[in-house]
Amino acid sequence: MKKEVENPYQLYELLPEGIMITDPDRNLVYLNQAARELTGYSGDEISGHKCDLLFGSDCLKTGKRCCYENIFKPKRRSLELTTRQGERIVVDKIEKTITSADGSVTGAVEMLTVASREDSMTVEIKRDNEKLNKYLSQLEDLLDVGLMITSSLSIHRVLLRIINILRTTFNYESIFILILNEDGELEVAARTGESHANDPVSEKIEIRMSSALDSLKEKKVILVNDTANERNYIPFVNSSRSELFVQMTARENHLGALIATSSKPLYFAKRDMEILSKIANFAAAAINNAQLTALMKTARDQYETLFNKSSDPIVITNKNGDRFLDINIRCTEVYGYSREEFLEMDPQMLIEGDATASAELQNAFVSDWEGMHITKDKIVIYVETRTAEIEYTGQKANLTIIRDISERKKFEEELRKLSVTDELTQLFNRYYFMQMLQNEIERAKRYNQPLSMMMIDVDKFKFFNDKYGHQAGDKLLSNLGNILYASLRSTDVPCRYGGDEFSIILPHTTENDAEIIAQRILNAYSKTNYYETGLSIGISSLAEGDTEESLIHKADQALYYVKKKFGKGKIVLFQNVT
Repeated sequence: MKKEVENPYQLYELLPEGIMITDPDRNLVYLNQAARELTGYSGDEISGHKCDLLFGSDCLKTGKRCCYENIFKPKRRSLELTTRQGERIVVDKIEKTITSADGSVTGAVEMLTVASREDSMTVEIKRDNEKLNKYLSQLEDLLDVGLMITSSLSIHRVLLRIINILRTTFNYESIFILILNEDGELEVAARTGESHANDPVSEKIEIRMSSALDSLKEKKVILVNDTANERNYIPFVNSSRSELFVQMTARENHLGALIATSSKPLYFAKRDMEILSKIANFAAAAINNAQLTALMKTARDQYETLFNKSSDPIVITNKNGDRFLDINIRCTEVYGYSREEFLEMDPQMLIEGDATASAELQNAFVSDWEGMHITKDKIVIYVETRTAEIEYTGQKANLTIIRDISERKKFEEELRKLSVTDELTQLFNRYYFMQMLQNEIERAKRYNQPLSMMMIDVDKFKFFNDKYGHQAGDKLLSNLGNILYASLRSTDVPCRYGGDEFSIILPHTTENDAEIIAQRILNAYSKTNYYETGLSIGISSLAEGDTEESLIHKADQALYYVKKKFGKGKIVLFQNVT
Protein backbone atom coordinates (compact mmCIF):
# COMPACT_ATOMS: atom_id res chain seq x y z
CA MET A 1 0.00 0.00 0.00
CA LYS A 2 1.34 3.44 -0.95
CA LYS A 3 2.24 5.54 2.07
CA GLU A 4 0.58 8.94 2.11
CA VAL A 5 2.69 12.06 2.42
CA GLU A 6 1.64 13.75 5.63
CA ASN A 7 3.22 17.10 4.79
CA PRO A 8 2.08 18.25 1.30
CA TYR A 9 5.37 20.13 0.88
CA GLN A 10 7.63 17.31 2.11
CA LEU A 11 8.91 16.41 -1.35
CA TYR A 12 10.06 20.02 -1.92
CA GLU A 13 12.54 19.61 0.97
CA LEU A 14 14.57 17.23 -1.21
CA LEU A 15 15.01 19.68 -4.09
CA PRO A 16 18.35 21.55 -4.46
CA GLU A 17 16.53 24.61 -5.85
CA GLY A 18 14.78 27.07 -3.58
CA ILE A 19 11.00 26.64 -3.57
CA MET A 20 8.63 29.39 -2.38
CA ILE A 21 4.85 29.01 -2.17
CA THR A 22 2.49 32.00 -1.88
CA ASP A 23 -1.28 32.35 -1.64
CA PRO A 24 -3.35 34.42 -4.16
CA ASP A 25 -2.70 37.58 -2.14
CA ARG A 26 1.10 37.07 -2.36
CA ASN A 27 1.42 36.06 1.31
CA LEU A 28 4.38 33.76 1.95
CA VAL A 29 3.15 30.27 2.87
CA TYR A 30 6.21 28.02 2.66
CA LEU A 31 9.96 27.96 1.97
CA ASN A 32 11.80 24.67 1.46
CA GLN A 33 15.22 24.00 3.03
CA ALA A 34 17.16 25.37 0.03
CA ALA A 35 15.07 28.57 0.08
CA ARG A 36 15.50 28.95 3.83
CA GLU A 37 19.28 28.63 3.46
CA LEU A 38 19.27 31.12 0.57
CA THR A 39 17.14 33.75 2.35
CA GLY A 40 18.27 33.16 5.92
CA TYR A 41 14.64 33.08 7.13
CA SER A 42 12.98 30.22 8.99
CA GLY A 43 9.44 29.02 8.29
CA ASP A 44 8.08 30.77 11.39
CA GLU A 45 9.78 34.07 10.48
CA ILE A 46 8.08 34.32 7.07
CA SER A 47 4.64 33.49 8.39
CA GLY A 48 2.24 36.40 7.89
CA HIS A 49 4.61 38.33 5.57
CA LYS A 50 4.07 39.17 1.93
CA CYS A 51 6.67 38.53 -0.76
CA ASP A 52 7.94 42.11 -0.50
CA LEU A 53 9.86 40.89 2.58
CA LEU A 54 12.25 39.25 0.09
CA PHE A 55 11.78 41.18 -3.16
CA GLY A 56 10.65 44.68 -2.16
CA SER A 57 7.58 46.59 -3.28
CA ASP A 58 7.93 45.61 -6.97
CA CYS A 59 6.83 42.09 -5.98
CA LEU A 60 3.43 43.41 -4.85
CA LYS A 61 3.02 45.69 -7.89
CA THR A 62 3.55 42.95 -10.48
CA GLY A 63 3.46 39.64 -8.65
CA LYS A 64 -0.27 39.06 -8.46
CA ARG A 65 -0.76 40.05 -12.08
CA CYS A 66 2.01 37.67 -13.17
CA CYS A 67 0.46 34.93 -11.03
CA TYR A 68 -2.83 35.08 -12.96
CA GLU A 69 -1.16 35.44 -16.34
CA ASN A 70 0.94 32.28 -15.90
CA ILE A 71 -1.83 29.72 -15.33
CA PHE A 72 -0.81 27.83 -18.47
CA LYS A 73 2.80 28.92 -18.91
CA PRO A 74 5.48 29.52 -16.24
CA LYS A 75 7.23 32.89 -16.35
CA ARG A 76 10.89 33.53 -15.55
CA ARG A 77 12.09 36.82 -14.08
CA SER A 78 15.36 38.08 -12.62
CA LEU A 79 14.87 39.89 -9.31
CA GLU A 80 17.03 41.18 -6.51
CA LEU A 81 16.45 39.25 -3.26
CA THR A 82 17.35 40.76 0.12
CA THR A 83 18.37 38.11 2.68
CA ARG A 84 17.69 38.23 6.42
CA GLN A 85 21.28 39.45 6.86
CA GLY A 86 20.69 42.36 4.44
CA GLU A 87 22.76 40.86 1.59
CA ARG A 88 21.43 41.49 -1.91
CA ILE A 89 21.45 38.54 -4.32
CA VAL A 90 20.24 38.42 -7.93
CA VAL A 91 18.03 35.35 -8.42
CA ASP A 92 16.12 33.85 -11.33
CA LYS A 93 12.49 33.27 -10.27
CA ILE A 94 10.24 30.90 -12.24
CA GLU A 95 6.56 31.31 -11.32
CA LYS A 96 3.69 28.85 -11.91
CA THR A 97 0.19 29.15 -10.51
CA ILE A 98 -1.52 26.48 -8.43
CA THR A 99 -5.13 25.86 -9.43
CA SER A 100 -7.94 23.84 -7.87
CA ALA A 101 -10.13 21.31 -9.64
CA ASP A 102 -12.54 24.04 -10.72
CA GLY A 103 -9.72 26.10 -12.25
CA SER A 104 -9.59 28.83 -9.62
CA VAL A 105 -6.21 30.15 -8.55
CA THR A 106 -5.20 29.00 -5.05
CA GLY A 107 -1.64 30.31 -5.04
CA ALA A 108 1.69 30.07 -6.82
CA VAL A 109 4.80 27.90 -6.59
CA GLU A 110 8.01 29.73 -7.43
CA MET A 111 11.51 28.26 -7.95
CA LEU A 112 14.50 30.41 -6.93
CA THR A 113 18.01 29.94 -8.29
CA VAL A 114 21.00 32.23 -7.88
CA ALA A 115 21.49 34.18 -11.13
CA SER A 116 24.60 33.98 -13.29
CA ARG A 117 27.76 35.76 -12.28
CA GLU A 118 27.34 38.16 -15.21
CA ASP A 119 23.84 39.25 -14.04
CA SER A 120 25.06 39.73 -10.46
CA MET A 121 28.02 41.78 -11.65
CA THR A 122 25.73 43.91 -13.82
CA VAL A 123 23.55 44.75 -10.81
CA GLU A 124 26.64 45.43 -8.67
CA ILE A 125 28.15 47.71 -11.33
CA LYS A 126 24.84 49.53 -11.79
CA ARG A 127 24.50 50.00 -8.00
CA ASP A 128 28.10 51.31 -7.74
CA ASN A 129 27.52 53.66 -10.65
CA GLU A 130 24.38 55.01 -8.98
CA LYS A 131 26.34 55.57 -5.77
CA LEU A 132 29.22 57.19 -7.63
CA ASN A 133 26.95 59.47 -9.63
CA LYS A 134 25.18 60.49 -6.41
CA TYR A 135 28.50 61.20 -4.72
CA LEU A 136 29.95 63.16 -7.63
CA SER A 137 26.78 65.26 -7.84
CA GLN A 138 27.07 66.11 -4.14
CA LEU A 139 30.78 66.78 -4.41
CA GLU A 140 30.41 69.03 -7.45
CA ASP A 141 28.00 71.16 -5.44
CA LEU A 142 30.70 71.42 -2.80
CA LEU A 143 33.34 72.37 -5.36
CA ASP A 144 31.11 75.05 -6.81
CA VAL A 145 30.79 76.63 -3.40
CA GLY A 146 34.51 76.35 -2.69
CA LEU A 147 35.36 78.06 -5.96
CA MET A 148 33.42 81.22 -5.23
CA ILE A 149 35.49 84.03 -3.82
CA THR A 150 32.70 85.20 -1.53
CA SER A 151 32.27 81.76 0.06
CA SER A 152 32.76 81.34 3.80
CA LEU A 153 33.43 77.60 3.45
CA SER A 154 36.48 76.58 5.51
CA ILE A 155 38.86 73.74 4.72
CA HIS A 156 37.69 71.94 7.85
CA ARG A 157 34.04 72.07 6.71
CA VAL A 158 35.04 70.84 3.26
CA LEU A 159 36.76 67.79 4.78
CA LEU A 160 33.85 67.04 7.10
CA ARG A 161 31.45 67.21 4.14
CA ILE A 162 33.61 64.79 2.11
CA ILE A 163 33.85 62.37 5.05
CA ASN A 164 30.09 62.47 5.56
CA ILE A 165 29.35 61.78 1.88
CA LEU A 166 31.82 58.89 1.79
CA ARG A 167 30.36 57.35 4.92
CA THR A 168 26.67 57.67 3.97
CA THR A 169 27.01 56.88 0.24
CA PHE A 170 29.53 54.01 0.18
CA ASN A 171 29.26 52.68 3.77
CA TYR A 172 33.01 52.24 4.14
CA GLU A 173 33.98 51.17 7.63
CA SER A 174 36.64 53.82 8.24
CA ILE A 175 37.83 56.78 6.17
CA PHE A 176 40.76 59.11 6.92
CA ILE A 177 41.78 62.26 5.07
CA LEU A 178 45.40 63.31 5.55
CA ILE A 179 46.70 66.64 4.29
CA LEU A 180 50.12 68.25 4.21
CA ASN A 181 50.58 70.95 6.82
CA GLU A 182 52.72 74.06 6.42
CA ASP A 183 55.83 72.05 7.41
CA GLY A 184 55.22 69.53 4.63
CA GLU A 185 54.19 66.76 7.04
CA LEU A 186 51.05 64.65 6.84
CA GLU A 187 48.47 64.99 9.58
CA VAL A 188 45.00 63.53 10.09
CA ALA A 189 42.58 66.28 9.10
CA ALA A 190 39.32 64.30 9.15
CA ARG A 191 38.24 60.75 9.98
CA THR A 192 35.27 58.44 10.48
CA GLY A 193 34.60 54.82 11.38
CA GLU A 194 32.65 53.48 14.32
CA SER A 195 34.77 50.36 14.80
CA HIS A 196 37.95 52.42 15.03
CA ALA A 197 36.56 55.29 17.07
CA ASN A 198 38.68 54.39 20.09
CA ASP A 199 41.94 53.71 18.24
CA PRO A 200 44.56 56.28 19.23
CA VAL A 201 46.47 58.23 16.60
CA SER A 202 49.78 56.87 17.86
CA GLU A 203 53.40 57.23 16.81
CA LYS A 204 52.98 54.05 14.77
CA ILE A 205 50.35 55.79 12.66
CA GLU A 206 52.64 58.75 12.11
CA ILE A 207 55.44 56.40 10.98
CA ARG A 208 53.00 54.67 8.64
CA MET A 209 51.89 58.02 7.26
CA SER A 210 55.47 58.91 6.35
CA SER A 211 56.13 55.61 4.57
CA ALA A 212 52.75 55.78 2.84
CA LEU A 213 53.50 59.27 1.52
CA ASP A 214 56.84 58.16 0.09
CA SER A 215 55.21 55.15 -1.60
CA LEU A 216 52.20 57.05 -2.87
CA LYS A 217 54.42 59.53 -4.76
CA GLU A 218 55.32 56.67 -7.09
CA LYS A 219 52.47 54.16 -6.86
CA LYS A 220 49.47 56.53 -6.53
CA VAL A 221 47.46 53.68 -4.96
CA ILE A 222 48.53 51.13 -2.32
CA LEU A 223 46.31 48.17 -1.39
CA VAL A 224 47.04 45.93 1.59
CA ASN A 225 44.71 42.93 1.41
CA ASP A 226 45.60 41.48 4.82
CA THR A 227 47.86 43.29 7.30
CA ALA A 228 48.34 40.04 9.22
CA ASN A 229 50.13 38.46 6.25
CA GLU A 230 52.48 41.39 5.58
CA ARG A 231 55.94 41.04 7.13
CA ASN A 232 57.22 44.04 9.07
CA TYR A 233 54.05 45.92 8.21
CA ILE A 234 52.72 48.45 10.70
CA PRO A 235 48.96 48.95 10.13
CA PHE A 236 47.71 52.50 9.82
CA VAL A 237 45.03 51.55 12.35
CA ASN A 238 45.89 48.91 14.91
CA SER A 239 42.75 46.80 14.45
CA SER A 240 42.53 46.98 10.63
CA ARG A 241 43.07 43.96 8.39
CA SER A 242 42.57 45.66 4.98
CA GLU A 243 43.91 49.12 4.07
CA LEU A 244 43.66 51.18 0.90
CA PHE A 245 45.81 54.31 0.38
CA VAL A 246 45.08 56.75 -2.47
CA GLN A 247 47.14 59.83 -3.28
CA MET A 248 45.37 63.19 -3.43
CA THR A 249 46.89 65.44 -6.09
CA ALA A 250 45.81 68.72 -7.64
CA ARG A 251 47.75 70.21 -10.54
CA GLU A 252 50.56 67.70 -9.88
CA ASN A 253 50.88 69.02 -6.32
CA HIS A 254 50.68 66.43 -3.54
CA LEU A 255 48.02 67.51 -1.09
CA GLY A 256 47.69 64.40 1.03
CA ALA A 257 46.08 60.97 1.06
CA LEU A 258 42.66 59.36 1.24
CA ILE A 259 42.77 56.19 3.35
CA ALA A 260 40.09 53.53 3.79
CA THR A 261 40.48 50.72 6.33
CA SER A 262 38.43 47.69 7.34
CA SER A 263 38.61 45.17 10.16
CA LYS A 264 37.94 42.43 7.55
CA PRO A 265 40.72 40.94 5.36
CA LEU A 266 40.39 41.08 1.56
CA TYR A 267 37.70 43.74 1.96
CA PHE A 268 38.68 46.05 -0.91
CA ALA A 269 38.45 45.10 -4.58
CA LYS A 270 39.70 46.65 -7.80
CA ARG A 271 36.45 48.61 -8.11
CA ASP A 272 37.05 50.23 -4.72
CA MET A 273 40.50 51.31 -5.96
CA GLU A 274 38.96 52.89 -9.06
CA ILE A 275 36.15 54.60 -7.17
CA LEU A 276 38.36 55.96 -4.38
CA SER A 277 40.94 57.15 -6.92
CA LYS A 278 38.28 59.22 -8.68
CA ILE A 279 36.94 60.46 -5.37
CA ALA A 280 40.44 61.39 -4.23
CA ASN A 281 40.83 63.59 -7.31
CA PHE A 282 37.62 65.45 -6.53
CA ALA A 283 38.48 65.63 -2.83
CA ALA A 284 41.88 67.09 -3.72
CA ALA A 285 40.18 69.66 -5.94
CA ALA A 286 37.78 70.50 -3.10
CA ILE A 287 40.66 70.89 -0.65
CA ASN A 288 42.64 72.91 -3.16
CA ASN A 289 39.70 75.20 -3.89
CA ALA A 290 38.89 75.55 -0.21
CA GLN A 291 42.48 76.58 0.41
CA LEU A 292 42.13 79.08 -2.40
CA THR A 293 38.91 80.41 -0.90
CA ALA A 294 40.62 80.93 2.46
CA LEU A 295 43.44 82.81 0.77
CA MET A 296 41.03 85.02 -1.16
CA LYS A 297 39.56 86.28 2.12
CA THR A 298 42.84 87.73 3.33
CA ALA A 299 43.72 91.38 3.26
CA ARG A 300 43.90 93.30 -0.02
CA ASP A 301 47.68 93.72 0.32
CA GLN A 302 47.98 89.92 -0.18
CA TYR A 303 46.10 90.10 -3.47
CA GLU A 304 49.06 89.46 -5.74
CA THR A 305 50.12 86.38 -3.78
CA LEU A 306 46.60 84.98 -3.78
CA PHE A 307 46.07 85.76 -7.45
CA ASN A 308 49.16 83.95 -8.64
CA LYS A 309 49.06 81.00 -6.21
CA SER A 310 45.83 79.69 -7.66
CA SER A 311 46.09 76.30 -9.34
CA ASP A 312 43.33 77.46 -11.72
CA PRO A 313 43.57 80.22 -14.33
CA ILE A 314 42.06 83.53 -13.15
CA VAL A 315 41.30 86.45 -15.43
CA ILE A 316 39.97 89.95 -14.77
CA THR A 317 37.96 91.51 -17.57
CA ASN A 318 36.15 94.80 -17.99
CA LYS A 319 32.43 94.97 -17.21
CA ASN A 320 31.42 93.86 -20.72
CA GLY A 321 33.87 90.93 -20.74
CA ASP A 322 35.47 91.96 -24.04
CA ARG A 323 38.91 93.02 -22.77
CA PHE A 324 41.42 91.43 -20.36
CA LEU A 325 42.61 93.73 -17.56
CA ASP A 326 44.75 91.21 -15.69
CA ILE A 327 45.60 87.48 -15.70
CA ASN A 328 47.41 85.21 -13.26
CA ILE A 329 50.51 83.11 -13.89
CA ARG A 330 48.46 79.95 -14.29
CA CYS A 331 46.79 81.46 -17.39
CA THR A 332 50.12 81.67 -19.19
CA GLU A 333 50.92 78.06 -18.21
CA VAL A 334 47.59 76.63 -19.40
CA TYR A 335 46.99 78.66 -22.55
CA GLY A 336 50.57 79.25 -23.71
CA TYR A 337 50.16 83.02 -24.25
CA SER A 338 52.39 85.55 -22.52
CA ARG A 339 50.94 88.16 -20.19
CA GLU A 340 51.45 90.84 -22.84
CA GLU A 341 49.63 88.75 -25.47
CA PHE A 342 46.69 88.24 -23.13
CA LEU A 343 46.29 91.96 -22.44
CA GLU A 344 46.31 92.76 -26.16
CA MET A 345 44.12 89.90 -27.43
CA ASP A 346 40.34 89.68 -27.89
CA PRO A 347 38.91 87.24 -25.27
CA GLN A 348 36.90 85.49 -28.00
CA MET A 349 40.20 84.00 -29.22
CA LEU A 350 40.07 81.58 -26.27
CA ILE A 351 36.65 80.22 -27.19
CA GLU A 352 36.53 77.18 -29.45
CA GLY A 353 34.08 77.38 -32.35
CA ASP A 354 32.04 80.27 -33.69
CA ALA A 355 32.10 82.74 -30.78
CA THR A 356 31.59 85.96 -32.70
CA ALA A 357 28.18 86.61 -31.16
CA SER A 358 28.31 89.07 -28.29
CA ALA A 359 25.99 86.90 -26.17
CA GLU A 360 28.53 84.06 -26.35
CA LEU A 361 31.32 86.36 -25.17
CA GLN A 362 29.26 87.63 -22.27
CA ASN A 363 28.46 84.07 -21.21
CA ALA A 364 32.17 83.25 -21.15
CA PHE A 365 33.53 86.12 -19.03
CA VAL A 366 30.53 87.86 -17.46
CA SER A 367 28.49 85.03 -15.97
CA ASP A 368 28.99 81.36 -15.04
CA TRP A 369 29.64 79.39 -18.21
CA GLU A 370 30.65 75.97 -19.50
CA GLY A 371 32.17 75.28 -22.88
CA MET A 372 35.40 74.71 -24.80
CA HIS A 373 38.52 76.87 -24.82
CA ILE A 374 41.43 76.57 -27.21
CA THR A 375 45.10 77.15 -26.33
CA LYS A 376 47.78 78.84 -28.39
CA ASP A 377 48.90 75.36 -29.53
CA LYS A 378 45.34 74.60 -30.76
CA ILE A 379 44.60 72.17 -27.91
CA VAL A 380 40.91 72.10 -26.98
CA ILE A 381 40.02 71.89 -23.28
CA TYR A 382 36.63 71.72 -21.57
CA VAL A 383 36.27 74.49 -19.00
CA GLU A 384 33.83 75.72 -16.41
CA THR A 385 33.94 79.37 -15.33
CA ARG A 386 32.77 81.08 -12.15
CA THR A 387 32.50 84.85 -12.34
CA ALA A 388 32.02 87.50 -9.63
CA GLU A 389 31.77 91.26 -9.92
CA ILE A 390 34.65 93.16 -8.28
CA GLU A 391 36.13 96.62 -8.22
CA TYR A 392 39.47 96.81 -9.99
CA THR A 393 41.55 100.01 -10.08
CA GLY A 394 38.46 102.07 -9.33
CA GLN A 395 36.22 100.56 -12.02
CA LYS A 396 33.66 97.75 -12.13
CA ALA A 397 35.12 94.54 -13.49
CA ASN A 398 34.63 90.79 -13.52
CA LEU A 399 36.91 88.23 -11.89
CA THR A 400 36.58 84.81 -13.53
CA ILE A 401 38.02 81.53 -12.25
CA ILE A 402 38.51 79.01 -15.07
CA ARG A 403 38.49 75.33 -14.11
CA ASP A 404 39.68 72.65 -16.54
CA ILE A 405 36.97 69.94 -16.47
CA SER A 406 38.35 67.82 -19.33
CA GLU A 407 39.04 64.89 -16.98
CA ARG A 408 35.57 65.17 -15.48
CA LYS A 409 33.99 65.12 -18.95
CA LYS A 410 36.06 62.08 -19.85
CA PHE A 411 35.09 60.37 -16.60
CA GLU A 412 31.39 61.13 -17.12
CA GLU A 413 31.58 59.57 -20.58
CA GLU A 414 33.37 56.52 -19.16
CA LEU A 415 30.63 56.16 -16.53
CA ARG A 416 27.93 56.47 -19.17
CA LYS A 417 29.54 53.76 -21.32
CA LEU A 418 30.06 51.54 -18.29
CA SER A 419 26.40 51.76 -17.32
CA VAL A 420 25.11 50.64 -20.77
CA THR A 421 27.89 48.29 -22.01
CA ASP A 422 28.40 44.57 -21.47
CA GLU A 423 32.01 44.16 -20.33
CA LEU A 424 32.70 40.86 -22.10
CA THR A 425 31.28 41.50 -25.57
CA GLN A 426 31.38 45.33 -25.60
CA LEU A 427 27.80 45.23 -26.89
CA PHE A 428 25.05 47.19 -25.19
CA ASN A 429 23.54 45.55 -22.12
CA ARG A 430 19.97 44.45 -21.47
CA TYR A 431 19.12 47.63 -19.55
CA TYR A 432 20.07 49.78 -22.56
CA PHE A 433 18.25 47.40 -24.92
CA MET A 434 14.93 47.86 -23.08
CA GLN A 435 15.35 51.65 -23.08
CA MET A 436 16.15 51.80 -26.79
CA LEU A 437 13.41 49.35 -27.78
CA GLN A 438 10.79 51.55 -26.10
CA ASN A 439 12.20 54.64 -27.85
CA GLU A 440 12.34 52.95 -31.27
CA ILE A 441 8.78 51.61 -30.98
CA GLU A 442 7.50 55.09 -30.16
CA ARG A 443 9.46 56.57 -33.08
CA ALA A 444 8.27 53.88 -35.53
CA LYS A 445 4.63 54.43 -34.55
CA ARG A 446 4.94 58.23 -34.72
CA TYR A 447 6.44 58.25 -38.24
CA ASN A 448 4.75 55.06 -39.51
CA GLN A 449 8.08 53.34 -40.17
CA PRO A 450 8.93 49.61 -40.05
CA LEU A 451 10.81 48.20 -37.08
CA SER A 452 12.15 44.69 -36.55
CA MET A 453 14.18 42.88 -33.96
CA MET A 454 15.90 39.53 -33.67
CA MET A 455 16.78 37.17 -30.85
CA ILE A 456 19.94 35.10 -31.29
CA ASP A 457 20.92 32.01 -29.31
CA VAL A 458 24.28 30.21 -29.49
CA ASP A 459 23.49 26.55 -30.17
CA LYS A 460 25.30 23.96 -27.99
CA PHE A 461 27.04 26.69 -26.02
CA LYS A 462 26.85 24.72 -22.76
CA PHE A 463 28.42 21.71 -24.50
CA PHE A 464 31.19 23.96 -25.84
CA ASN A 465 31.74 25.50 -22.41
CA ASP A 466 31.92 22.12 -20.69
CA LYS A 467 34.30 20.72 -23.30
CA TYR A 468 36.73 23.63 -23.71
CA GLY A 469 36.28 25.64 -20.51
CA HIS A 470 34.73 28.99 -19.59
CA GLN A 471 37.64 31.02 -21.00
CA ALA A 472 37.03 29.52 -24.43
CA GLY A 473 33.30 30.18 -23.99
CA ASP A 474 33.99 33.81 -23.11
CA LYS A 475 36.22 34.12 -26.17
CA LEU A 476 33.40 32.76 -28.38
CA LEU A 477 30.93 35.31 -27.00
CA SER A 478 33.45 38.12 -27.43
CA ASN A 479 34.10 37.14 -31.06
CA LEU A 480 30.37 36.92 -31.72
CA GLY A 481 30.08 40.49 -30.44
CA ASN A 482 32.69 41.54 -33.04
CA ILE A 483 30.76 39.68 -35.77
CA LEU A 484 27.52 41.46 -34.88
CA TYR A 485 29.18 44.88 -34.99
CA ALA A 486 30.77 44.08 -38.37
CA SER A 487 27.50 42.75 -39.84
CA LEU A 488 25.17 45.52 -38.75
CA ARG A 489 24.49 49.12 -39.72
CA SER A 490 25.38 52.10 -37.56
CA THR A 491 21.69 52.61 -36.75
CA ASP A 492 21.20 49.05 -35.44
CA VAL A 493 21.44 48.33 -31.71
CA PRO A 494 23.18 45.01 -30.84
CA CYS A 495 22.85 43.88 -27.21
CA ARG A 496 23.78 40.99 -25.00
CA TYR A 497 20.41 39.94 -23.64
CA GLY A 498 21.82 37.49 -21.11
CA GLY A 499 24.14 34.46 -21.03
CA ASP A 500 24.48 33.20 -24.62
CA GLU A 501 21.43 35.12 -25.89
CA PHE A 502 21.71 38.29 -27.95
CA SER A 503 19.12 40.77 -29.19
CA ILE A 504 19.28 43.31 -32.01
CA ILE A 505 17.00 46.27 -32.69
CA LEU A 506 16.67 47.03 -36.42
CA PRO A 507 15.09 50.46 -37.09
CA HIS A 508 13.57 51.18 -40.54
CA THR A 509 13.68 47.43 -41.29
CA THR A 510 10.95 45.08 -42.51
CA GLU A 511 10.83 41.44 -41.44
CA ASN A 512 12.17 40.29 -44.83
CA ASP A 513 15.03 42.80 -44.75
CA ALA A 514 15.82 41.64 -41.22
CA GLU A 515 16.11 38.09 -42.58
CA ILE A 516 18.79 39.26 -45.03
CA ILE A 517 20.77 40.81 -42.15
CA ALA A 518 20.36 37.63 -40.11
CA GLN A 519 21.68 35.54 -43.00
CA ARG A 520 24.71 37.84 -43.19
CA ILE A 521 25.37 37.15 -39.51
CA LEU A 522 25.03 33.37 -40.02
CA ASN A 523 27.44 33.46 -42.96
CA ALA A 524 30.02 35.40 -40.96
CA TYR A 525 29.71 33.01 -37.99
CA SER A 526 30.06 29.94 -40.23
CA LYS A 527 33.53 31.15 -41.23
CA THR A 528 34.79 30.91 -37.66
CA ASN A 529 36.35 27.79 -36.13
CA TYR A 530 33.40 27.30 -33.77
CA TYR A 531 31.97 24.61 -36.01
CA GLU A 532 30.66 22.56 -33.07
CA THR A 533 28.22 25.39 -32.33
CA GLY A 534 25.80 27.40 -34.37
CA LEU A 535 23.34 30.29 -34.23
CA SER A 536 19.55 30.12 -34.11
CA ILE A 537 17.73 33.37 -34.94
CA GLY A 538 14.12 34.40 -34.39
CA ILE A 539 12.79 37.57 -36.04
CA SER A 540 9.71 39.67 -35.31
CA SER A 541 8.42 42.95 -36.73
CA LEU A 542 6.31 45.67 -35.18
CA ALA A 543 2.59 45.29 -35.79
CA GLU A 544 -0.35 47.40 -34.68
CA GLY A 545 -0.83 47.19 -30.93
CA ASP A 546 2.62 45.75 -30.25
CA THR A 547 4.53 46.72 -27.09
CA GLU A 548 8.10 46.05 -26.05
CA GLU A 549 7.00 42.85 -24.30
CA SER A 550 4.94 41.53 -27.22
CA LEU A 551 7.67 42.26 -29.77
CA ILE A 552 10.22 40.41 -27.66
CA HIS A 553 7.75 37.58 -27.09
CA LYS A 554 7.19 37.13 -30.82
CA ALA A 555 10.94 36.98 -31.50
CA ASP A 556 11.28 34.45 -28.65
CA GLN A 557 8.52 32.32 -30.16
CA ALA A 558 10.27 32.35 -33.52
CA LEU A 559 13.55 31.37 -31.83
CA TYR A 560 11.80 28.56 -29.95
CA TYR A 561 10.32 27.36 -33.25
CA VAL A 562 13.87 27.09 -34.71
CA LYS A 563 14.98 24.93 -31.80
CA LYS A 564 11.86 22.76 -31.93
CA LYS A 565 11.68 22.14 -35.66
CA PHE A 566 15.25 22.45 -36.97
CA GLY A 567 17.44 21.95 -33.91
CA LYS A 568 19.89 24.74 -34.67
CA GLY A 569 21.48 27.02 -37.24
CA LYS A 570 18.32 28.40 -38.85
CA ILE A 571 16.41 31.67 -39.21
CA VAL A 572 12.64 31.83 -38.61
CA LEU A 573 10.33 34.78 -39.07
CA PHE A 574 7.48 35.07 -36.60
CA GLN A 575 5.03 35.26 -39.50
CA ASN A 576 6.11 31.72 -40.49
CA VAL A 577 5.61 30.22 -37.02
CA THR A 578 2.84 27.62 -37.15
